[in-house]
Amino acid sequence: MNQLFSKRPLLKTGVVGLLLLPLLIAINAFSPAQEKIPEGYTSSIIAFEFASNQEELKEVISPLSAEEIKDMDRLNFVDYGFMLLYGIFFFLFMSRFAVLRQSKLLKNGRWIIPFILICDAIENIQLLKLSNYSKFDSETIDKYISLLGIFTWLKWGLLATVLGLIGMSMWSMNKSKWFGYILIIPFVMGCIAFITENRRLEDSFGASIFLMVFLIFVYCYIYKSEEQKLVQ
Repeated sequence: MNQLFSKRPLLKTGVVGLLLLPLLIAINAFSPAQEKIPEGYTSSIIAFEFASNQEELKEVISPLSAEEIKDMDRLNFVDYGFMLLYGIFFFLFMSRFAVLRQSKLLKNGRWIIPFILICDAIENIQLLKLSNYSKFDSETIDKYISLLGIFTWLKWGLLATVLGLIGMSMWSMNKSKWFGYILIIPFVMGCIAFITENRRLEDSFGASIFLMVFLIFVYCYIYKSEEQKLVQ
C-alpha cells in the first residue's frame, strides 16, 4: 500500500475527492426538472446564480411549485457541505502538488481557496433569500440580486483562476503539459461570458469548471511520481 501511494502521490487526495459524489447525487436529486430550466441553461441552479435582474429571477422561480422551491433551498443547504469538501479537495491537491513540483505559484495560490468558500457561502445566502423573493419589496430584491452577482462572479472567477494556476504549473511537464493548457480554458470562457453576459456562455463556463474539477479528480489517480520535474 505504501508503495502504491509512493508511486501515485496524489492518490490520497483523490480518495478525498470521492466524498463529493454523494453530495453531487443529492444536488441532482433536488434540482428542478429539465423542462423548468430557463432557456439557454442546462441547470436551474446555474441560471439562478447568474440571474442579473428581476425578470431573470422570475424566469427561474416562477415555473416551480412550492415544494420545488423548497427543494431548491435544500439544494443550497447541501451546497454548504459540497463547498467545504471541494475546498478541502482543492487545498490538499494544490498543497501536495506544490511540494511535488516545488511550485511557489501553487503554494501561494492555494490560499485563494478560503476566499472562494466565503464567496460561495455569501452567494448561497442570497439564493436562499431570493428563492422567496415575493416576501420582499422591489428595492430589496434588487439589492440581493446585486450581491448575488458580485459573489457569484467572484466565486466562479476565482475557481477558474485556481484551475489556471494548476494548469500553469504543468506547462513544464512532459506528459501533463496538454492537461495544463486545457485547465486554462475555463478562465478564458469566464472572461468572455462576463463581458458578453450571454446565457449559453455562462452555462458553458459553469459546466467547464465542473468538467475540470472532474478531470483533476481523475488526474489524482493516474499521476505517477516518475512524471515529477522540478519547477524553477
